[in-house]
Amino acid sequence: MGSRYPKARLVDIANQYGLKLYHIKPYDTLYKKNAVYRVSTNKGKFLIKEFSGRTLGTKLTKEQQRNRLSSYIKKLKDCSYPNFAKWPTTNFGQHYVIKNGRSYYMAEWIEGRRMKYDVQEYEALGRALAKLHTVCKDNRSSKVSFTKRQIKLYNHEDRLFRLRLTSIQKKKAIAKRWFRKHGDQCSELANEARKIIGTPEVKQILSKERKHPALIHGDVTNPNIVFNSSGMFLIDWDCLRMGSTYNEIAKTLSNTTYYNPVHIDALLRGYNEIKPLNSTERLLISALFRLPREAWSEAKKIVLNRSHRGFRVLEQTWNDRLNAIRWLDEWARQLPPVTDVT
Repeated sequence: MGSRYPKARLVDIANQYGLKLYHIKPYDTLYKKNAVYRVSTNKGKFLIKEFSGRTLGTKLTKEQQRNRLSSYIKKLKDCSYPNFAKWPTTNFGQHYVIKNGRSYYMAEWIEGRRMKYDVQEYEALGRALAKLHTVCKDNRSSKVSFTKRQIKLYNHEDRLFRLRLTSIQKKKAIAKRWFRKHGDQCSELANEARKIIGTPEVKQILSKERKHPALIHGDVTNPNIVFNSSGMFLIDWDCLRMGSTYNEIAKTLSNTTYYNPVHIDALLRGYNEIKPLNSTERLLISALFRLPREAWSEAKKIVLNRSHRGFRVLEQTWNDRLNAIRWLDEWARQLPPVTDVT
């Protein structure tokens, strides 16, 4: 066990939750070694993790982010959200412990397996998202439209990508060939998205979104989805916040379905069972889905000479992504247009 997480520190954290710690097992993530610890205690298995404060674009301090996350965790508990691991509180009623200026939390360890990538499990994921976006809505209006704010960030990424294209052509041969062939196509997809977002119907949805802010998970990826005999669970709630439900749907489709229309259809069908999406909302999701976020990310890594292991995935899945975009366009046209949104 690394010196950064000595056993004594983890024992002390567990003690502050009223738990006796018996056994510790570290787990790595894709980005960090010893990122999570599974601990066996007198009251079962839990994880201990340092709160990362990963929410992008926030001006909140770490303490403010931590307190806000804690309030959202309480909201999930209060609304009995079913796809959520239990977060115990400390002896002082808090969801976290401060040690040496760092904050740590404990949550129930969910034993289980990854998705099997069948229709029923994608439907379950869709229902879990819809429940999160519905049952935990905030009754207070937000000062901003979360989707508008996200679109502003995406527009910035698109501008940077267009500036980087020329530089990318001077880099490694594989990237040079791919971006020479598909770079303009990436820009065109972003143009198409802006055109959809700029329609009066979508603008109406965006203007009314702030009246009903909703919680989002913020990082729905395959490693954060667990199935067991009790059902489906979303884990790793560090990015839990009020945010754009439409963007979360689009990102989840990109992150989990491998651009397979059967999987996409199942997830959206499950979502629609709980929270029906009208034609304009479908158009907005299709617009956000077509944004080439992965290409933007890989272009940035190439220009900055960072590891771009994801480039091979981008290259191999590009045609599947284009097919998925066409499928979503057809899905969005299946319902008659909506002229008024309540």
